[in-house]
Amino acid sequence: MRVAAPALFSRNLGPSSAYGEISENQALFQLIGTMYGGGGQSTFGLPDLQGRLPIHKGTGGGGRYTLAENGGVERVTLTSSALSTHSHPALATTGLASQGMA
Repeated sequence: MRVAAPALFSRNLGPSSAYGEISENQALFQLIGTMYGGGGQSTFGLPDLQGRLPIHKGTGGGGRYTLAENGGVERVTLTSSALSTHSHPALATTGLASQGMA
């Protein structure tokens, strides 16, 4: 489930905050609980997404991922050998734009 987390915060926690106050962010706590840490009485942990993207649990890309798992790297240098072979064919028409394409 994706959630627009900033809209759930009653105050700005900022990207580097490790914990949120349950009393001030009850809706977010109901969604993630103590999955990312915190005691669950007054605070709960927030995911560290600095330099990362959230992924869904399950399998893919040669690995198995669990909910709230941390991984990845902040920088990856892509080389031509890392990219799959593909093409981008040029598509064109001699008709006018108002005529549409067949």
